[in-house]
Amino acid sequence: MKIKISELKRHLKEYDQTELIQLIVELSKINKDVQNYLSSKFLGDEAVE
Repeated sequence: MKIKISELKRHLKEYDQTELIQLIVELSKINKDVQNYLSSKFLGDEAVE
């Protein structure tokens, strides 16, 4: 069963900034699509595919 977006948002609101950063870093390490998305989001044209 997958988590619904509304439930995910509710859980994320309970996290502090440090926990959210750690979660995003972990996601980036385990998923190339997430890594590519974040690279594009923050580096724009500098992102290397």
